Amino acid sequence: MANITVLSPVGEPRAATAANNFDRLVEGIGEALKERLGVARVVHARKANAASPAAPDLIAALAKECDLVFAGSAD
Repeated sequence: MANITVLSPVGEPRAATAANNFDRLVEGIGEALKERLGVARVVHARKANAASPAAPDLIAALAKECDLVFAGSAD
């Protein structure tokens, strides 16, 4: 007689333990730019939410202090 294993599809809620995929990607890009190209500083900024455009003051601040900007979204 064969054994049957019954699995429950019910999960347990848990707190998020990691950043989203874009956070990981941009963090890695920042570290690579520092290590390989001598970039002095990496700035991380966030919009209010993914559905809205960046606020004009955020865009102005990035334009004033950054030579390169990576923008993206992921889950």
